[in-house]
Amino acid sequence: MTDHLEVYLNFMHGQWKPGTTGQWDEKRGPAKPADRIGKSTRSSVTDAERAIESAHSTQREWRQLAPLARAAFVQKTANLLKAKVDLNAKNLQREQGCPLAAAKQQILAAAAALEDLVAHARLERPSSPTVLPTRGTLGVITLISSISDPLVTPAREIASALLEGNTVVWKPSSLAPVSAHLLTRLFEETGLPGGALNLVFGPGATLAGSLLSDLRIAGVSFYGTTENATRVSTTCAARPRLRLRVNTPPRRMAWIHADADLKNAAEYCAREMLGSLKMAWVDANVLGEFRNLLLDQVRSYKTGEGSHPELPPMPSDRSVQRTQELLQLLLTPPSTQLLCGGERIGVSGETGSFFAPTLLETQTLEAAAVLLESSGPLFGIRSSSAPEAALAEVSRLGRLDEVVHFSSHPEALRPLWAGLTTERLSFNPGLESTREVTINAWR
Repeated sequence: MTDHLEVYLNFMHGQWKPGTTGQWDEKRGPAKPADRIGKSTRSSVTDAERAIESAHSTQREWRQLAPLARAAFVQKTANLLKAKVDLNAKNLQREQGCPLAAAKQQILAAAAALEDLVAHARLERPSSPTVLPTRGTLGVITLISSISDPLVTPAREIASALLEGNTVVWKPSSLAPVSAHLLTRLFEETGLPGGALNLVFGPGATLAGSLLSDLRIAGVSFYGTTENATRVSTTCAARPRLRLRVNTPPRRMAWIHADADLKNAAEYCAREMLGSLKMAWVDANVLGEFRNLLLDQVRSYKTGEGSHPELPPMPSDRSVQRTQELLQLLLTPPSTQLLCGGERIGVSGETGSFFAPTLLETQTLEAAAVLLESSGPLFGIRSSSAPEAALAEVSRLGRLDEVVHFSSHPEALRPLWAGLTTERLSFNPGLESTREVTINAWR
C-alpha cells in the first residue's frame, strides 16, 4: 500500500491532458480496498471529439508511412513490454488483484501478440489465431475495451489497426486505468507519431455517442459483455458503411463422458470456472461421483491475500452485486439448485470484491444459457442421459467458442460434433492424451 496516488490522463496528439470535466474516477485495489492506486480523468463529449480530431488529422500521414516502418513501432512496443515485465506486472497485480505470475503472463501474452502481428505484416509468418481478419486502411478506428481483458485484446486490436494504416481512439474500462496507461505510454516511448494512438478515459454512457456515431470514425472494435455488444451493434447499425468488429468473452463448456478421468475433469473445471468455463454436461451414470469431486475442489478455494491470491477478486463491488442479482434470478425456479457458495466473502468496502466460488446444478437450458454469458466464479452442471440428447440440447445454445471433452475414447465423438457451431474442441486437458483441434478439422 502507498499514499502516492498516480494520475492517469487522456493522451491526444502526443500529449497527456486531463479531461475537461475536472472530475476524476478513483481506482482502488479490488483485493484490498484500502490500497488507493490512482485516479483517472473523466472525459466529456468535447474530449472525445478532440481525440477523434487528433486521430483524423494524423491518419493521412500515418497511412503514407511504409508498412515496414509502421511495423517497427509495433515491434518496439513488444520489446518494451518484455523489457519491463517485472515492474509493470506489479502495477497490473495491484489493479486486478491477480497473482503476480498471472500479471506477468498477461504482459508477455500481449508482447507475443504484437510480435505475431508484426511477423505476419512482414510476411514472415502465416496467419495465426492472433492475426485478426484484415480490414485494410479505413481511417480512424474506435476501440472500446473491457476490464475482463484489459491488456492483451487492446494490444492486439491497436497493433492490428496501426499496421493497416489506421489511427486509433481507445476508450478503456475505467476499472483498468493502469493497463491502459501502461500500453499507451509504451507506444509513446517508441516515438509513435502524435495522434496515431489516442486514449480517452470516462464513462461509456457519456462517450459512446461520439465514439460510435461521429462521421470521422470509419471502424469500431468492441470487446465486452454480450449485453453491451448488442447496444454497440444497434448504435452502429445506423451507419451501414461503418466497419464493426465485436468480440465478447468466450463461451466455453465441458462435456464429461461416462469413461472420463473424473478426478482430472473435476480439477480442470474447478480451475477454469474462475475464468470463462461456465457449464458442464455430465453423463448421468457418473454425475454423483463427479459432483462430489467437483465440490471438494471448489470448497478448497481460499480468499486471496498478498502476492499470490488463490481466489482472485472480482473487478469491483458492482461486479459482486451483479453476480448476486444474477444468482438470485437463476435460483428463482426450483429447477436450479445451489450446491455451494453463492455469497460475498467479507464486507463490502473493507475486505475486497471477493465472491465465493459457486456451484449450481440445473435442469433447464435457460439457466445454462444464462451461465454461459456470466462472469465471476459461477459454474453449472447438468445431467446428460444420452450423447445424442445432449447434442440436441447444446445445439440450441448457439455459438460456442470451445467444447472441452473428457473421454477415454475421443475419436468416437467425431460424429457428434460435425454439425456444431463451435470454434474449438479440446480433449482431456491435463492428461498425456491432451489435444486440441478446430471444428473444421473434423469436417
